[in-house]
Order: sequence, then structure tokens, then C-alpha cells
Amino acid sequence: MLKLIVVLSVGLIASAPVHADSFLVTSWSLGTAILDLPDVAGDVSDLVQNPFVHEHHLTLGQAQAHSYFDFSWTPDTASFLIAASHVAFDGNGGTRSISSGDIYITPNVDLLITATGTYDYDLPAWAMQVAQGVDVDADSIQLYSWGNFEYTDLQGPISGTFQLSEQGILPAGSSVRIFYAMYVDGFGNSGLLAEGHGSILITLQPLPEPHTLALLALGACLLRKKSSRR
Repeated sequence: MLKLIVVLSVGLIASAPVHADSFLVTSWSLGTAILDLPDVAGDVSDLVQNPFVHEHHLTLGQAQAHSYFDFSWTPDTASFLIAASHVAFDGNGGTRSISSGDIYITPNVDLLITATGTYDYDLPAWAMQVAQGVDVDADSIQLYSWGNFEYTDLQGPISGTFQLSEQGILPAGSSVRIFYAMYVDGFGNSGLLAEGHGSILITLQPLPEPHTLALLALGACLLRKKSSRR
């Protein structure tokens, strides 16, 4: 079992709501952290603002965590880019290097949400783990869980790339939480480093006409099939 104290570098910032015609951005919690026993390290995000560009960088021994944020929106569309890189030390009980957070919005109309991304990982020892994904809740009920949150093939060494390409609908008038996470773990004593780097891009736009939505769904399906052949 990975013995970790949750050492969050999280800023939960709620400012005056930011209005757009199609949605309302109310707050976000953006975290970058290195989790270890007994030490902790963390950093804090800035206020909700548009546009928002910020970086967090942490080090703890050989472990590192870096997050880069580039958020912006117009009256009808939004773009939330999180790019991250992680190094976790596999020794002395283990460490986790993680970028994760929540974005809270209220849609005024039905919205199309698109989540794309990649995450390259290298796990040189068996007692290591990696994850990348996006969860979406509406009124505290889970709508979508996308990506690889429970990667269990830990009989490494192993390396590879996660591919994320998903779409869904956010209903008007609901309270929406968009959760993202990217991380690597080491929970053994090999003395080696687990490494990962990649990005997640989340976009919002008003729901297109039905025939346009059908074409978008077909395109997303073709993208997934293409990615699976790589």
C-alpha cells in the first residue's frame, strides 16, 4: 500500500462570479502537489480571472511537480488548458507527484463539453502507478468519467501514452463540477523515478444543432479508433 500524507498545493478560490452569455464561471480549485511521508510541499493558485495564465512548480528531494494553466472564455465558448509534468521517487514509503483540480460552472444553455489530451509515462519499477482523467458532475451526480483513473497494470517496467478524446452534454441550469487529474506514483523501494508529462484541454460551447452534433460524435468516434490503432 502506498503510504502518503495528502500534501496539497491547492488554491480554492471563489471570487465574484464571472458572467458569460452561455455559462457562469463561479470558482476553481487548482492543485499541484508532492505527497510524501513525513514531508509535504504545495502551492496555491490565483483568483478566478479571464484570461488566466499561471504556473506552479514544486520540488521535494528528487520528486518534482509542475503545472501550467491557460484559461480563457468568450460570451459563448471557453477553453481550459492544463499542462503538467511529474517525477515521483519510488523509495522510503513512496511519493506521488500530481496535478489535479476542479472547475465550477453553471450553464445557462445546454453546453457541449469536449475533453482531449495525452499523457506520456515511464514506470521503471513494478510498484508504480499512473493516471489521467476527467470527471464531470452535475448537481452532485456523476455525468461522465473519462480517461484512466485506475491504471492497475503495475507489473512493470512499463511505459506508454494515454489518449483522451471525449464529448458530452452539460444541462442548462445545473451546478457543474469538472474534475481533472494527472499523476505518477512510486510506492516501493526501488530508488527509481516514475515520470509523466502531458496535458488536458477542456472546451465548452453551446450545444450545436442535432445534425451538427451527430457529425461531431462521429468525428470523436473516428478519433478514438485511430488512437487505438497506434
